[in-house]
Amino acid sequence: MTVAIEAAGEARKITVDGVGAKGESLKWGYTVTLDGKDAVTGTPTFDTASVSLSNPRESAVTFKKAGKLVSTLKSVASADGKTLAVTNTPADPAGKPAVQVYTKQ
Repeated sequence: MTVAIEAAGEARKITVDGVGAKGESLKWGYTVTLDGKDAVTGTPTFDTASVSLSNPRESAVTFKKAGKLVSTLKSVASADGKTLAVTNTPADPAGKPAVQVYTKQ
């Protein structure tokens, strides 16, 4: 899976491209400000995302569908900016957090 995070003025543009567990193509993205306010995404899994920064290397993203929480991502970038660790915690109590680690290419 490839995740691209780009500056878009005061906002960030996130683009995801990969293959799902069943071999299906995953392609989606959104542009969001870093103020914690919901931004429309248009993806099938969630329709809004909001991002807040804890500090320059840590952020939290909240995903919602029809106003209901779907999941929360907590991201931590390494000090050298080459690695990003992301913990995805589903809103469903039966869901288990998943950790993904991305390396800058």
